[in-house]
Amino acid sequence: MERTDVKDLNKIIIQGPIVRVFANEIATNFTIKTPRLNMPNVAKEGEVCYNYPEISFYGAEKDAIKEVYKEGDVVRIEGMIQTQRKRAKDSGKEFYDQKIIGLSIAEAEKELAVFGYEGGSYVEAENRIYLKGTISKIASPAKGVLTINIRTFFNGRVNNIQTFLYERNIGQYMENYRVGDRICAIGGVQTLKKESADGDRYYRNIVISSICKE
Repeated sequence: MERTDVKDLNKIIIQGPIVRVFANEIATNFTIKTPRLNMPNVAKEGEVCYNYPEISFYGAEKDAIKEVYKEGDVVRIEGMIQTQRKRAKDSGKEFYDQKIIGLSIAEAEKELAVFGYEGGSYVEAENRIYLKGTISKIASPAKGVLTINIRTFFNGRVNNIQTFLYERNIGQYMENYRVGDRICAIGGVQTLKKESADGDRYYRNIVISSICKE
């Protein structure tokens, strides 16, 4: 595979069945079900492990998309991570809220398409993020955990994306990577379920599986 010459990259590909559609005057939101990467498919309790990334579509196309795609449809979505600086109501601390913004959506490809035919099963679900940018912050908040903020300028917008790296030898990464370094990273969206009085909520983390300097 040839090395990309794109200066910055902020791209996400999500493919799988739609399990929830929520639309309002601002956006149309799809929740997609994808198997977890680099983790067991079945939890100890016997529950199958999945991630549930939520993707939001804005603008004039959001209403048309809502009419075309329904729960149960298997789709392929391409988009980007968008960050927005906010202030927590309880503590007053600033933080970056991260959303997945959809740029395109289509029915997922089926396996027989490789031969030029229709039909067959859908190709495997996908949950991948491709980032290329500059380290704006790097820290180790806990043993075996590294947070790396990657600043990208892509599609006319600057985003400061917080990512997580889980490794035993975090010290090696702290020695080799510094603020200002240009890096390439690949990962996926990991969702964490938290129960509340208002129902289950899923929190999104960007988890890196591979990283290198540019």
